[in-house]
Amino acid sequence: MKISFSVQEIPSFLDPLSLESKDLVLLAVNNASDPDSPGGTHWSLLIFSRQALEFFHLDSSSGMNEDDARILSKKLHDFLAKKMELQKWVSWGHVVAPPSTEY
Repeated sequence: MKISFSVQEIPSFLDPLSLESKDLVLLAVNNASDPDSPGGTHWSLLIFSRQALEFFHLDSSSGMNEDDARILSKKLHDFLAKKMELQKWVSWGHVVAPPSTEY
């Protein structure tokens, strides 16, 4: 969704999911920049909390995907703001998950 969908295409993909009724929305974030080429070097997790009206970004690499997560959260925010008739902007909370040393 970050690099593949235009603003006009997003509803056709997200409407059937009824995200506006979900308590939490979890999205995988990848730092790939070319939609025609698989890849990217890092994954992180973007969470939208309907109760808190906030996005949280969990990234084990000190925010390496922060720009990518912000692009994705902006697209999702704009979609949800219309569906939920939000009067205020959803806030952004950056959370960094420390890497696990246990196997």
